[in-house]
Amino acid sequence: DQIVITMYYWAGEKFGIKIKNPCAECDINHGILDDMKQKEFNGRPVIIVLKPWLTNFWESLAYGGWHAPIVVINGKFFSQGVVIDRKMLVEFALAGKLP
Repeated sequence: DQIVITMYYWAGEKFGIKIKNPCAECDINHGILDDMKQKEFNGRPVIIVLKPWLTNFWESLAYGGWHAPIVVINGKFFSQGVVIDRKMLVEFALAGKLP
């Protein structure tokens, strides 16, 4: 059972607007996801997809996310605007719903 985790991070360009300032939560979440792939998900087929939020604004809105970082797991909205909770992410990824 493959797990696809997509994170829309604070970056991108659209309509002549370009995001230039950093996002601490996005950087932290990226590090957490990379670490989790090696630890909590070790041995499981996990794909992490990173997409710039502004460039993919409409796509993230379709999942219900409007505030980066937005995390979607297997096509289901997980979180937005926060540093992710590792335990909740694992449970959601494996069960498909929040505990």
